[in-house]
Amino acid sequence: MKEKILKTILLAAVSFAATQVFAESHTISVGYGQTSIEKGLNPKGVNVQYRYELDSPVGIVASASYLQGEQRFLYGYGYEDWNVNYYSFLAGPSFRFNKVLSVYALGGLVHGRAHYFDNEKDYKWTNHYHIKDTAFAYGGGLIINPTKNLSVNAGYEATRLRDKSFEGFNVGVGYRF
Repeated sequence: MKEKILKTILLAAVSFAATQVFAESHTISVGYGQTSIEKGLNPKGVNVQYRYELDSPVGIVASASYLQGEQRFLYGYGYEDWNVNYYSFLAGPSFRFNKVLSVYALGGLVHGRAHYFDNEKDYKWTNHYHIKDTAFAYGGGLIINPTKNLSVNAGYEATRLRDKSFEGFNVGVGYRF
């Protein structure tokens, strides 16, 4: 009988300790995002992440980004104007290794719009087109909690819209509660 009571007390203590290490929590972070296309065009913007941690090392991360970039490329014969808007929403699992370090993997959708205008002065020729596309995007990253309520995240995001590859990063700071 004593052995059963001791096992029950030990099991309760271990269960209580485990729930204290993996207590339910939420983290909201805001940060900077940037992606790279071609010709040195690098749309920049904001990334917002929400993280929900269950009573286990596994959690859920949702990430949304809005990036925008404009650039003019000058040539001896004319110029090109680019205007790019990039919206993404990704979600996926996270895994906490310890109180400080977590990793996450994401998958979702990205929607991009590009407006392109090419003007060749010498030949009085212009080319103008507008592209819209939606595609699958993926990413992953690292979350560090240097203190109980502070979160620092760094991530990677990639996709392919039509024939253009987009590869970018985001960094953010958040509050964990």
